[in-house]
Formats: sequence, C-alpha cells, structure tokens
Amino acid sequence: MAGVPVGNQVETARYPCHAAVRSATSSAGTSTPLRDTPWGYKVGDVRDRKAKENTMATITKNYTVDGMTCGHCKASVEEEIGEIVGVTSVEAELATGRVTVTGEDVQDDAVADAVTEAGYSVRA
Repeated sequence: MAGVPVGNQVETARYPCHAAVRSATSSAGTSTPLRDTPWGYKVGDVRDRKAKENTMATITKNYTVDGMTCGHCKASVEEEIGEIVGVTSVEAELATGRVTVTGEDVQDDAVADAVTEAGYSVRA
C-alpha cells in the first residue's frame, strides 16, 4: 500500500477508493477533517448540507376545523395532519376547533387535504 501525504503525516489507504484525510479551514477558523469520496463530493460537504437541512425554519400555522365534536374527531384530525411530510407536531383544541400545526414547509393545501381525508373541513 502506498502512503498518501497529508500535511506532515502520511495516511495509508486500506482500499483503493479511500483517499487521504485532510483538513479544511472553515470561516470560523476551525479545522475540519474532510475525506474525498469516489462520488465526487467530500464527506464534510454532506455533513455541512445535513446541518443546513437541520436548521430549516420551523413554522407554526393555525387552522380552524369545523365538525369536530369528540375526542375521536380530534384524534383523527391530528393523525391525518401528522402524516404530512415535514409536520413535527399537531395540536387540536376540541372546544374551539383550532388546530396548531408545526413543521418545516407546511403547505396549506396539504393540511386541508388531510382534514378532508379525516372527514372534516377547514374554515377559510
């Protein structure tokens, strides 16, 4: 196995697809190890992209649902809305019909479709 020079060190790759580990300095001045991959991007790039995805803005929207009359109604609406991709929490108030939806990129049409699927309607 041939050694790969990395700064003052030499790293030996066990497999041909493994490349050298090297450091890249971030804007904060910290050194982050990166590893070239056979897919054309660096492992650090994937980590940075995932961190950016995890910081997507979480929003909260309120809707008024007509027709909920019992705990089962409330649970059905919460369950259907909770299945929407990006929704992190749903809380329905039976007395007022108010439904609070929290998540990333929550679409009003998707919420309305979920409420309709549960057998209720969203007040405009």
